[in-house]
Amino acid sequence: MLKLRVMGTTGEIKRFYKIIGRDKRFTIENRSEPLQCKGTTRYFGFLKHHTRICMNVLVIDGQGGGLGKQLVSAIKGIDGINVTAVGTNSIATSAMLKAGATEAATGENAVIVACRKADVILGPSG
Repeated sequence: MLKLRVMGTTGEIKRFYKIIGRDKRFTIENRSEPLQCKGTTRYFGFLKHHTRICMNVLVIDGQGGGLGKQLVSAIKGIDGINVTAVGTNSIATSAMLKAGATEAATGENAVIVACRKADVILGPSG
């Protein structure tokens, strides 16, 4: 959770709110209207309460999905994490989905597509 205070002209503050609102990683729960700073032409505003940052984690695994299952079960309880599981076969995908992955897919093309939106990629190497 994050609480921000922004400062600038009213146009700059509104533009900042619009940019943050378009970004899919942020969910703005509440924000204040711009308030004037005494003795200046500047304004300030708050993103009140909390701004939730969501991280996209991609877990890739193959064969039986044992390692992927352990990775998904270890990180699924952390708040603000979206876990996407991609298996090279349906058995691996099924095991990771049962472990608590938010989304799942199977195949080589699914790996390519899922890597584009991932912030962190986990899986075996070698």
